Amino acid sequence: QALPWLTVTGFCDLRFFDAPELPPGITRECRVTAEAEPWLMQEKVMTRMCRCDLAVRGLTPNGRHTAQYSPVSEGMVWLAAHRSSVRPLWEEVPEAAFAASPAVDTGPFYSAAGLGCEWRLVEDFCALPDDLFSGAVRLPHTCIAPGGDSGYSGDMLVVEGVLQAAWLAITSEYSKDFSDTAALAAAMQEWVLHAVGFIRIGPARADGPLRILMQRSWANARLRRFDAQAVDPKGNVFLTIHHLEFDRRDQAGFPPAVNPSA
Repeated sequence: QALPWLTVTGFCDLRFFDAPELPPGITRECRVTAEAEPWLMQEKVMTRMCRCDLAVRGLTPNGRHTAQYSPVSEGMVWLAAHRSSVRPLWEEVPEAAFAASPAVDTGPFYSAAGLGCEWRLVEDFCALPDDLFSGAVRLPHTCIAPGGDSGYSGDMLVVEGVLQAAWLAITSEYSKDFSDTAALAAAMQEWVLHAVGFIRIGPARADGPLRILMQRSWANARLRRFDAQAVDPKGNVFLTIHHLEFDRRDQAGFPPAVNPSA
C-alpha cells in the first residue's frame, strides 16, 4: 500500500506465534505495522525491504476487547520493480527415482486436516531417497483476491501448496500410506509452523501444473525443517522456500515417529 509501484519478490525472517482464537460471534481486532527499510542489491535488482508485524487485540473472558495486543506474525517483505530469476536448489531428480516411489492417496490426509476439495492442492505426493519429497500443485480456480488486482496474493497459493506438501511429509512419518487417520490428526495438532527463513518468487510462471521438490534438511524430536522449490512445466523455478520450520508441542499419548532415515 505504501509502495504501490513495486512488486513483492519475496519474504524473509518470518516468525509465527500462537494463532488468535475465534469465538463464535466475536470479532478480533488486528493491527498491522510496516516500516520501509533502506534499498539494497539482491540478485542484481535494487530491492526495498519492509519490516512488518501483525498483532491481535486481547479479549476478556466475556468477549470484551482489552488494551493489550499479542503478536501473531512478523517478518520482512522484499519489494522491487521486477522479479529476477530464481536459481534451482538441486539437480534434476532421475525419473527412475519416481518410478521406484509410487504416489500415495492424499485423501485421508486432507480429510483429517478438514480441508475441502477446493483447497486440496497437492497431488501425486511421494517420498524419494535422500529425504526428498515430490508432488504436483493443483491450483484452485478461486483466487485469494477474486475479481480485483490480487497482485502477489495469487502466488501465495503456491506457498500454501508447499506448506501442504511439508505437512504431508511430516504426517507420512506416522502413517506412510495415510491410512491411520487418528495418527494423522494427532500429528497435525502436535506440529505447528514456527518460522520461514526465506521465500523467493520468480517471474511469471508458464501455464500448467507446478511440481514441488522438497527436502527435509533437519529432523529431531522437536523440529522439522524443509527446503523446497516449485518448478513450472518449462523447468523454470517459480518459487523457492528455505528453512520452512515446524516445532513440536508436548502432548501425552502422541505416537512415536518413524525414523526419517529408515
